[in-house]
Amino acid sequence: MKKPTCKECEKEGKKYSVSQPLYGMTTLMGISPGYWDEDGRYHESVNPNYTTYTYTCSNGHTFTN
Repeated sequence: MKKPTCKECEKEGKKYSVSQPLYGMTTLMGISPGYWDEDGRYHESVNPNYTTYTYTCSNGHTFTN
């Protein structure tokens, strides 16, 4: 898992640690079913949902991924 980046600390050249996410928000869009093309190949649907997490760094900045 990649460490979330605090852009404020990066800009200021500060070292920082990041806590686990304070919370996450996920979209709830429906997922369409897959389909078979003209050659008989099945294509999975793409899940359009995503999750955005909010973090806090050791320097007190709050940011999302």
